[in-house]
Amino acid sequence: MISPTLDNEANIRRRYKAVDEHLYSDLKGEAVILNLVNGRYYGLNSVGVVIWKSLREPATIGDIEAAVMKEFDVDPATCRRESTDFLEKMVEEHLIEITDE
Repeated sequence: MISPTLDNEANIRRRYKAVDEHLYSDLKGEAVILNLVNGRYYGLNSVGVVIWKSLREPATIGDIEAAVMKEFDVDPATCRRESTDFLEKMVEEHLIEITDE
């Protein structure tokens, strides 16, 4: 599990990347991902789409937060908390991976 606080140096440098083997479809601002391993569909709202698109290449939590804050009016603390929660769930479902480059 990802650390709930991303304050230490290792967690700040950690990189996340979308697993390429899953199918992704954009649905006019929202999206759906099909996990080809377990056959489950995952719906993404507009914030989830921004995060997912930022994970096409390895990205740090800072990269992800910057992408979200560029698109949405959200304070940094809320952005960090919500982004971290989203990443934890995506890692648990094997939709993204930690690449620690």
